[in-house]
Amino acid sequence: MIVPIRSASKQPSPALGNELVIDVNANSPVIAALSFIKNHFDYATAESIAERLMPFSGRWLEPLLGDQPNTKVAATIKEATRWIEDHCDRPITVDDIAQSVSMGVRTFLRHFKAELGMPPSEYLLRTRLDIACRLLITTTLPIDKVARRCGMRSGTRLAKIFKRRLGISASDYRDGARADLGNT
Repeated sequence: MIVPIRSASKQPSPALGNELVIDVNANSPVIAALSFIKNHFDYATAESIAERLMPFSGRWLEPLLGDQPNTKVAATIKEATRWIEDHCDRPITVDDIAQSVSMGVRTFLRHFKAELGMPPSEYLLRTRLDIACRLLITTTLPIDKVARRCGMRSGTRLAKIFKRRLGISASDYRDGARADLGNT
């Protein structure tokens, strides 16, 4: 299928030959850009841009960009992320999270990854790291206590994760962040 793209400023005149066309079956930069927008913003934004560029694109856009997001699933996954954030200070399993939103584990894992682009375990780790970073900057708690407050078993585990993820020790992170705050 070949689809004309109209100029945003004026209607093109086919007689003048200034109408741009794309073949939606080919690797089109327009389709790639719309896919990027859908993945990094949302489906509605990609759909809106496509409609402005290519009126009546809805009939062929959906198969190219994938199904429109299910708002019920999106809300459920958002609820799961809030549950993770509220309970990340204790040991959590994927089963716990799935039960909190009344989903089966496999269905939950599939929807979570589709919505957020990462598995729940990665989201949990990032949430814990974020809390650890805030606690390191805003408190004088020893690193072992920071680790326990953000759901990690020990300061040693926190140290390993900090080194692996941030390339710096937790104490160096604390010192650097405080120095940055003191300079502002």
